[in-house]
Amino acid sequence: VLRPDDLNRVAMEVVALYRQAHADIEYGADLCEGMPPVEIDAAQMNQALANLLENATTAVLEQDGAMPKRITVRTRYDQELKIASIEVEDTGCGIKASVKDRIFEPYFSTKKGGTGLGLVIVNRIVTDHNGYIRVRDNIPRGTVFTIELPVKES
Repeated sequence: VLRPDDLNRVAMEVVALYRQAHADIEYGADLCEGMPPVEIDAAQMNQALANLLENATTAVLEQDGAMPKRITVRTRYDQELKIASIEVEDTGCGIKASVKDRIFEPYFSTKKGGTGLGLVIVNRIVTDHNGYIRVRDNIPRGTVFTIELPVKES
């Protein structure tokens, strides 16, 4: 059920949970001031962000230690395009180019013991919100997932 809600609040709830559970990782939040209400199902969006943070946490813990263990959740609003975005950026081991095209496929996983359903669920939730999800490399290391959601004029 989509209702106008505060995307920044949802982001902070998920970040707070992960900060408590993983004191050895720096979880940052860079939230857009003036973010308008976005029509979301807060529980579903919470689940999508939790799945992304879970993957980012695993990736950061698997990296060799050369980079700081950092995950940043960032929100932005493009007033011209009426698009709210939320990014999950990590300094983990990254995603190989050879598998990037498959990460949203059911049952495809690069993790030992992974079910291959986490990103499928995220993709479904974002699609149900009439949004898009993209993935790109984080320079110099890691991954950035970006969710883009439409903002209705009030």
